[in-house]
Amino acid sequence: MHIDILKITLLIAVIITVGLLYSLIVFLGLKFNLVIQKSTVVDATGFLNIVLLFLFAFVVAIVEEITFRGADLSYLLMRFKSWVSILIISVVFSMGHVQYSGILPHISLFLFGIVTSFLVIKTNTLYLAIGLHCGWNFANSMLSQYFVLDSKTSPHWGSTFELLEIGILILILFSFWIYTRNQVLLKPTIEHSNL
Repeated sequence: MHIDILKITLLIAVIITVGLLYSLIVFLGLKFNLVIQKSTVVDATGFLNIVLLFLFAFVVAIVEEITFRGADLSYLLMRFKSWVSILIISVVFSMGHVQYSGILPHISLFLFGIVTSFLVIKTNTLYLAIGLHCGWNFANSMLSQYFVLDSKTSPHWGSTFELLEIGILILILFSFWIYTRNQVLLKPTIEHSNL
């Protein structure tokens, strides 16, 4: 079995980056009073709890990415254009998370589905999508233990904290789109310079 060190490194880098970005939006939420800090203190079982949360986030990310982006998206891509496949799988991904109520969490999940589907299509691998998903789930789990992430809620809309999540997902999508677009624009010049 061949292990691709570069892909494993990218996976770890994406997990760490997403964890840091998610932490940033929590601290922005504190600044704008969208998040309230809980008065819990990390005790002796804190490290084991962190390890278990990470393992759970990693397993969930692997299962959901293999299911939604590995199998379902691949199937849709054989039958539809890329953008149609991305929209369909993102709606299914959002609706598959029935544990959330309100419009904002489902908008956030829909955008998350678009970002991860775009990553899979552009990179032709699940590694980055799994890393993004794991980092997002882990950061959300960790931070929800120490912060009240839904301090301002509306029954039909959901938590105002979701607006920060939506913003960071749009930023990630836009950044990756710009990066891949620049890669495509630079390729002909690089190939031409090799002649």
